[in-house]
Formats: sequence, C-alpha cells, structure tokens
Amino acid sequence: MSNHSLRKLNFDNYDGVIGFMNVANNHWKFLYLNKLNQNVFLMDPLGQDEDKESGVAAERFRQFFRRRQNRKQKTDWVDVKWQQATIKHSIQKDGCNWCFRHEDNVFIP
Repeated sequence: MSNHSLRKLNFDNYDGVIGFMNVANNHWKFLYLNKLNQNVFLMDPLGQDEDKESGVAAERFRQFFRRRQNRKQKTDWVDVKWQQATIKHSIQKDGCNWCFRHEDNVFIP
C-alpha cells in the first residue's frame, strides 16, 4: 500500500473499499473501509485481535491518504477520520478458509 498511490483513482466516487489481505502466505483477512461511517473493519476468520488490528489499519489508511495528498496532490478521503470497528461474524472452527455457512447465509471464498 505504501508504494502505490493509486493516482488515477478518485476515492470520492465510492462509499467504501473491500479487499483481502494475505498474512504469511497461509491466512486471509477481510478488509472493509466504510467511508460513510468512517470505519475500518479488519475481519479475521479466526477472530483474533480484530479490534486492535482494525485500529492499526485505520491509522495506516489515515497515513496513506495524507501521503497521497502530499505526493500526488490528491485530496479525496484525506479528511476522513478513520476509526476502528468490528462486525460480529462466525468464527472458523475447522482447517479451511471461510466458506459458505448456511446459518450466516453468506458466501465468502
């Protein structure tokens, strides 16, 4: 994230960003930035340290948008006061990544 400014992208055209992070080449975490609520969610299928890691992610995105403004004069989302947040979700109990869970009625590959 720090080496790429996404200079052609105008974040003001969007209400949020969704992505996935690969941790140590064997674990995935779900990332969701909600601009309207100014929240950053970093969801771990194992449910470990989500509040703390969401706070770290919020600070890193504040830095990213400030750096983007300083280097590329891009001001979109620079004034968003990103804050950590969590979402209640199912916890992975087996050895596979998140998959379809009937009781959640959601599919996340």
